[in-house]
Amino acid sequence: MRLSKFNNTFTFFGFIVLILFFMKKVILEWFLPVLLLNHSMLLTAQDFSTSAWHIQAQKIDPNHYSGITLANGIIGIVSSPEPLKVKDVVLNGAFDTYGRGRVSNILKTFEFANMDLDVDGRRISGKDIQNYVQTLDMKNAVLTTTFQHSDKILVKQSMMALRHLPHTALIEVEITALKDVEVIPLYF
Repeated sequence: MRLSKFNNTFTFFGFIVLILFFMKKVILEWFLPVLLLNHSMLLTAQDFSTSAWHIQAQKIDPNHYSGITLANGIIGIVSSPEPLKVKDVVLNGAFDTYGRGRVSNILKTFEFANMDLDVDGRRISGKDIQNYVQTLDMKNAVLTTTFQHSDKILVKQSMMALRHLPHTALIEVEITALKDVEVIPLYF
């Protein structure tokens, strides 16, 4: 049998098409069901009511609220029942000797993590929001607070005390507009 360059190329191309066809069959019949099963398991893991790593508070009463402390050994942040606020920020190794009865007390420092949010010229507060939920992710050491302000915005705030940078905390705020709105974040 005599082969030319064209026949060799065609044979090689046909071989690649055959491999791709086989891979398509393998992917559709074997891997796709496994991927879909794993994907549905991921979606189930995001349901925090059944997750062993998440503690979720949905109906937060400020009168019966005990804050969550996120700490890394140097800095600690205590959460607040108010949206976009923290109750306390404490530093390890900083003490107040004359606070209560000449006993060394942990010194509360400046609250760098507090934020106000003006939406269409009005400052939002705990009375102006709906669907206020706080979720403590114990696996990743993150406190996530989510809420909605009327039909205008969705807010997600994530707080963490960074372990690899001991004197550092990170607060990430995501604001999603549900319609055209003017949003002004204010830090103090």
